[in-house]
Parts: sequence; C-alpha cells; structure tokens
Amino acid sequence: LVQERHFGAFQGAAIEVQFFHVLVGKTAIVIEPIDNSVNKGRVTLEGTDWAARTEDGSKISEGTPVKVVRIDGAKLIVSEEK
Repeated sequence: LVQERHFGAFQGAAIEVQFFHVLVGKTAIVIEPIDNSVNKGRVTLEGTDWAARTEDGSKISEGTPVKVVRIDGAKLIVSEEK
C-alpha cells in the first residue's frame, strides 16, 4: 500500500511537469514589474498569476507582453516579446 501511494505521488508529479512544459513559448502579460535584482515580478498567463524573472536579467515594466522561455521551479523565466 505504501509503494502504491509513492507511485501515485510520482505519477502526479510527472503530469504536473508535463503541464508546465506546455507553457513554454506562450505569451504572458507582466502585472508586476519584473526586476531580478530585487526578486520581484509577476505575470498572468491563461488566467493564472505566476512569479516571473527575466532570462537575461533585464527589467520589464507592467503591461508588457513576454514570452515564456522556461520554467524554474514555480517561476516562469521570460523574455520580452519583440
């Protein structure tokens, strides 16, 4: 029974990782200015707010569209859309 619970937990984690992977390449909107130097910044993507940091360390102002480059834990790593 304990092994089944661990397998179930692992299986759920795998599904979560796959879900986050689909966010890469999508466009989000900055809702709190992103500034890596003070560990701040938030974006909204598909109705969900996320902590965000920039790939290159640049600052990005509120209202700017950004592209999700990768996921780092619970943070979206983004770059400004050109």
